[in-house]
Amino acid sequence: AVLVPEWRLEDTVSLMFLVADAPPHLDYADQQLTYVDGMARAAELGIKIFPIATSNLDAQGEYIFRQLAQFTGAQFIFLTYGEEGPGSTGDQTDLQVENFTVSALDELVVQLVAAELAHRVP
Repeated sequence: AVLVPEWRLEDTVSLMFLVADAPPHLDYADQQLTYVDGMARAAELGIKIFPIATSNLDAQGEYIFRQLAQFTGAQFIFLTYGEEGPGSTGDQTDLQVENFTVSALDELVVQLVAAELAHRVP
């Protein structure tokens, strides 16, 4: 996604929202581009990656998602759920996070995009 499609970078805000419902696959033998390569290329191009973690993400995946966000100047986002488990509404999570505010995902994405655009307005 960093290399295709071709990103228009002049006078733009380039944001990527990466949603995953499982840990990343790091075991592909024929993998040409690692997540580290993609992360570095995104940072080089000024593309901010906002990872959105779901309840099935393991500790390694959380670490990688946090790395993607931090390296590209974005924020790590995660979904919460209620006492009934994933799919329900609430403030429960399996991730290693503290001091967070629960928001509707669509509202949060709009807020993040608006904040990024505000930095570009002269």
